[in-house]
Amino acid sequence: MNVITSGGTTKALKRIASSPLIIKIRQYISDTMACSKNVCVIGAGVIGLSTAYCLSKCNANLKVTLISDKFSPHTTGDGAAGKWDPSNYHQTPVEDLRKWGSITYKWFHDLTYSDLAETTGISLVSGYHYYDHNVEEPFWKDILLHFRHLTESEMNKANENGYYDI
Repeated sequence: MNVITSGGTTKALKRIASSPLIIKIRQYISDTMACSKNVCVIGAGVIGLSTAYCLSKCNANLKVTLISDKFSPHTTGDGAAGKWDPSNYHQTPVEDLRKWGSITYKWFHDLTYSDLAETTGISLVSGYHYYDHNVEEPFWKDILLHFRHLTESEMNKANENGYYDI
């Protein structure tokens, strides 16, 4: 797999790839993709690059192709923050989304408190989801460190544009 990155990014990816969690993920991928020969990853953002990198390192028999309309430094992730927020696309079973989301959240959480946090630019940031109608609680709420509904007072602080004034 050919990926164009800066030297700092390459060093960080190599150190991340040797973490115990990633070693477990590699084993899982290696076991489940033992017969695969070709894999295509769409997108060169943080998830696409991480996925392509892990796949290329976990199974020497895989040919990994990375396709994207933009590469670093011209991706959204180079200038804006990525947000962990698993979504249910194409009717993926919730138990799979929960398992994958939990693994990913733990990986990001561990990176946040590692000596790689500054190099990778990762940090833990609180956030809110606003809806103008009732919605089901997300399947991933128990994965987070803290999940709660806003109080009436907090809801009243949201202005008409949906921004939250602290």
